[in-house]
Amino acid sequence: PHNTLREVRVIGRVELRGRIEAGSATSIRGDEGFPLIFGRNVSIGKGVVFHSLKHSSVKIGDGVRIGDFSVVHGPIEIGEGAIIGRGCILLRAEIEGGRVVGDDSIIIGG
Repeated sequence: PHNTLREVRVIGRVELRGRIEAGSATSIRGDEGFPLIFGRNVSIGKGVVFHSLKHSSVKIGDGVRIGDFSVVHGPIEIGEGAIIGRGCILLRAEIEGGRVVGDDSIIIGG
């Protein structure tokens, strides 16, 4: 599959299962918690940060879109077709498939 990852930092254990596009200054860090798994046809805005706590993972489903300058911190799972708005902070959460999370939302699970 063709991936567009220009000016993107990818570190550690990261699994790309299909096409992924990510904007500049995005950081995908699978160095502490892992794996970070990205499904097919994932679209990531610019300046997005992915990271995970030790002994946890990040799972991004097929067709997910994540807006610019969001922070996705695991443990987290974002279901297929979900749309995450711009400037969101997600931590220890499970976002259902097809769900829309509005710009500047903060979701912190238990």
